[in-house]
Amino acid sequence: MRACPSRCLTQPPCFGSTKKVFAHYFYPFPLQIDNKAPEQDYYNTQYLNKTGESSKWLAQGGFSPPRPLGVKATSDPNWRRLNVENEVRLAIARGITGFTIDVMSVKEAINVDSHLHLLLSAAQAVDSRFKNRRHA
Repeated sequence: MRACPSRCLTQPPCFGSTKKVFAHYFYPFPLQIDNKAPEQDYYNTQYLNKTGESSKWLAQGGFSPPRPLGVKATSDPNWRRLNVENEVRLAIARGITGFTIDVMSVKEAINVDSHLHLLLSAAQAVDSRFKNRRHA
């Protein structure tokens, strides 16, 4: 069953539809962890490398076989915010009208500098119709 008419696929976003599309957002895996070039970032040197993180995931061949799209490093001090805004734009372009988010700690919920709060403010900045639902 389609959540919104097929025209939404060519003319996103589907905010006008009565049916909304939510995607699960798992903030421990952002587009970029350390603002380094994809070839040298934490994903490549630690998560994807079977000997990364002190060989902790050696038996599994590495921590995480897939990775988000690589992002170029930037000199902008707000690189985290820019990346999260980009994630919201990418979601909207695919017809997603909001994220569901697991809140994995009290600190994440109350710390205004947390990734959760960054996502909430970035979504509002990109498009106030984009909604986020939090789950504890």
